[in-house]
Amino acid sequence: LVTAGAPLIGIGRLRPRERTTDYGGEREAELYRPLSTQAKGKEEQDVAAWYTKFADDCALRQIGVDVYVAPVQRSSLSMSTATTPNGSNLMDRGGGHDSMPNAWIDMATLGLIPKATGGKAIMLDGGVDAAGALTKVVIDKLENELRLSMVTDRKTVASETVTKVRCSTGLRCAEYHGPGVQRSVGELEIAAMHPFTNVLCILKHDSALKNDERVYVQAATLYSSLDGRRMVRVHNLCMLAATGLPELFRLADLDAVFTANVKLHLPRLLKEPLTTVRDAFTELCADALYNYRVSCAKTSPAGQLILPESLKLMPLYTLGLLKSVGMRPNSPDSGRGGGGGPDPRADERAAHLAILEDMTVSASYRLLHPRMYDLEKISTDAHPRAFTPLDDSEIHFAIPLPLPCSAEHLSNTSAFLLDGGSHLLLQVGKDAPPDLLDEVLAQSHADPTKPQELSEGSDLGGKVACMLKEMRHDLPFYAPLQIYISGGNGPEERRLLSLLIEDKTKHEISYVDYLCAVHRRIQQKMA
Repeated sequence: LVTAGAPLIGIGRLRPRERTTDYGGEREAELYRPLSTQAKGKEEQDVAAWYTKFADDCALRQIGVDVYVAPVQRSSLSMSTATTPNGSNLMDRGGGHDSMPNAWIDMATLGLIPKATGGKAIMLDGGVDAAGALTKVVIDKLENELRLSMVTDRKTVASETVTKVRCSTGLRCAEYHGPGVQRSVGELEIAAMHPFTNVLCILKHDSALKNDERVYVQAATLYSSLDGRRMVRVHNLCMLAATGLPELFRLADLDAVFTANVKLHLPRLLKEPLTTVRDAFTELCADALYNYRVSCAKTSPAGQLILPESLKLMPLYTLGLLKSVGMRPNSPDSGRGGGGGPDPRADERAAHLAILEDMTVSASYRLLHPRMYDLEKISTDAHPRAFTPLDDSEIHFAIPLPLPCSAEHLSNTSAFLLDGGSHLLLQVGKDAPPDLLDEVLAQSHADPTKPQELSEGSDLGGKVACMLKEMRHDLPFYAPLQIYISGGNGPEERRLLSLLIEDKTKHEISYVDYLCAVHRRIQQKMA
């Protein structure tokens, strides 16, 4: 499904319900949550029931649905005069002049369909240019997203899948967390399973396990291949049980632990306030470190923060999540235009939360910890292996070492590339020298009023293109590149500053301060 906005007429129409004054307040949560059958209004209840039933019908008929939505941004004049085919004014139907119907697409409700069928919900953010045409960023992302779905995924997609996890005596699979629906106990049905589809299984033991006891887990998926054959893929895993906490902490996989926590606790946003869920992630981090402290490091000084080797980056991952687009809060005055307005908007938050819920273990670090590179200093001297093949590969290359993610390394005389996981930002300094501008943008001077494009013929432009290819590799979505000139305080520049994880921002404290806050929680638990 490819659309330029939310359905405003007919069956399943989504009434614009976004108001600028809702941002930063208690009602903001309603904007990034899907419509519920428990809503107050009869019309909203009916629409929510229709989308729930449509998603269930698609899953029942084994139809995988991908949703691509481009929220078309328009001027305030066109918004105030926009009308429906029957002549009614959309602003009036939205509830006054503080609503924004043309930008509102209700990603949370539209995302119910791909979530039930194993598809993707992609927001093509970028709007239209002065002539009313889609911007190059939107077109580029749409082309590459469709290529991923219709070319790459089509060769490896499995349809009509049924997955079941079995365990040896004493263990059982208690829950599944992921896409699809459960019609039978212990079985998960996904209409379309892609290479990046991942499911969290919660295993519980009904009786005590002995140390070094062998336990077995089998994951079996029944599916239809592209040529229509019913096939079964089976994965068997044998593990040794550990009863001691020191062994557990020594062998803990941080990426797996944190990905599991995200899949378990992000759905709480459907019923609980954002501040409560944010605090819950910090509490999870403090609990893990507290249990390590009291079980494995009892003799350490009370005032010292002790981190297990396997989980030493857990506070960094947690802060990265709290500063992400999906989890950071809007300031109370953002609904009145304070700080440049709401950032993120509700649709953008809903789209990013869907990405976080579906993220694979291998992609967790890339989505939670931004990486920044100084393009002026990129050279093989700084990193001898940069731009050389990885492990004799002909298509993958090493990239330079990143800078610390802090504003103190930014400069108006250089150019910086920030890999934010779901999006890529290239900031060119307003005072950058002409030779650097020519290498990066094929321009002699920086003009912030014109659309910027990466130079294709220069040596540095080729290196940046190589870096972009590696950054986008092995992701289930296409990360677009946005290029801008610094100094304009535009949305791209504000977004880059908000992603600098080591700095204090309007959304969150610095990394050092966050470590101190986690340490205080641990000390309170010990007291």
